[in-house]
Amino acid sequence: MGEGLGVVSFGAERVNEKVSIQAFFAPAGGLTFYVEGSTPTSFQILEKAQWAAAGAPYGSRLNIEVPLIETLPGADDASVLSFKVTVGAAYRKAKKVHSYLTLPKICPRGGYPLKSELKFLSGETVTVAYKHPCPDK
Repeated sequence: MGEGLGVVSFGAERVNEKVSIQAFFAPAGGLTFYVEGSTPTSFQILEKAQWAAAGAPYGSRLNIEVPLIETLPGADDASVLSFKVTVGAAYRKAKKVHSYLTLPKICPRGGYPLKSELKFLSGETVTVAYKHPCPDK
């Protein structure tokens, strides 16, 4: 389950829109995110996501397609300001738990490297790198 914050425009006025986000496992190993907003505009969208290999020092990469969100005729499309989603699942096979998402058993010096890269229709790319601290022992 998750949540997000976006912004919609009504003429020159920009208004925040809270959304709920639900992740589902999709056929062929991907994910689908169901995003729903209700105030000040009402919309429901599906965002497709696929796992892919990432170059070192990263393990996996999640590619998410975020479609344009039209709000009112003639108005600007909605924009994403932030989002937070928890994704994870596991299954038990012969007394052993197998997780779909795992961290390495040994935390690298300085923390786990994470990176977000956003690509826009305009061709602009924004990249943010982060190191998640190692857990206390």
